[in-house]
Amino acid sequence: MAIGVKDMRTTPEGYFNVRWGLPEYTDWMDESMSWKETCYIGDWSFLWERRFKGPDALRLFSDISTNSFAKFDIGQAKHVIHCNDDGKVIHEGILSRLGEQEFMLFGRGCFWADYKLRHGKYKASSEPDDLTNFQVSGPNSLHVIEKVCGQSIRDIKFMHFGEVRISGQECMALRQGMAGELGYEIQGPAKHGRAIYDAIMLAEAGLTRLGIRIPGERLPPEKFVPAPNQGTIAVVSRTDPSLMERLSHLDHSPSRTDVAVERAVMEQLGGGCFTPLGIYCHHGHLIAEVLSLDGTRTERIDTDVKSIEQARELGKLLHERAKDLIDDAYKKLGIRYER
Repeated sequence: MAIGVKDMRTTPEGYFNVRWGLPEYTDWMDESMSWKETCYIGDWSFLWERRFKGPDALRLFSDISTNSFAKFDIGQAKHVIHCNDDGKVIHEGILSRLGEQEFMLFGRGCFWADYKLRHGKYKASSEPDDLTNFQVSGPNSLHVIEKVCGQSIRDIKFMHFGEVRISGQECMALRQGMAGELGYEIQGPAKHGRAIYDAIMLAEAGLTRLGIRIPGERLPPEKFVPAPNQGTIAVVSRTDPSLMERLSHLDHSPSRTDVAVERAVMEQLGGGCFTPLGIYCHHGHLIAEVLSLDGTRTERIDTDVKSIEQARELGKLLHERAKDLIDDAYKKLGIRYER
């Protein structure tokens, strides 16, 4: 049977891929580049997990692993290598320290650790857990995770983890790349795995699902400033206190503040469909600009904003600087504009 280049780049179906989906969704070159250029999401939820507790749990892992645990803080993780008594490798996995005497182990090594626990003299317990585990890696991964959880995770050091909230669920974000790239493992309750996955996907439309991706590249808002209030979802309801209390859980205060800042600037500029402007606020940092219709000239503000009143003042300042650009745009478009 003749095999050509196209055949070599097409992965055949097989039993070996049933636990984690297709080995390739587009092709290995495309997906490998997502680690280096954009961002991907991989589902590692097929991995086994076991929770170990007790005063001898750490001694157990020290006995069956090649790693040193002389320094192993709560909130830290290690890539552990398990060996038998002859030094032959049994398996490997990620061990996270959840508490002084509590650990979570991921991977097939769970079975070896549990076996050694049951056949040794250790004051510890072991029980299976069921977590969803999504790897989000690539240059854009930090932006994606901060966007979906609405908080900064820049203080999480390599092979450490912190608590984040995604789609209303408490999750752990483990700072761990698979090939030296920036990346995070998002670990949460398995029964809410689909909601967590969907929230991550919605947070970044250009995300590569280790294959499923939208052609093109993400335009940085610093260079391509979007129109104000893009992607904003507003909920309108009756002034019923009990109803408003229930709906208040949908509110994301930082996003609401960013939206209000964009709107305040837009109101001062007299924004509309015919005003050539862009306004973008993220975590209190405002970028606003007015352009000429041919793009040859621009007036721009790029600064942090502390209040809505400050946003209005900045809007007034930008309007004064860009009034001739706005007037010229309306004149050329044949639209009457008064301000």
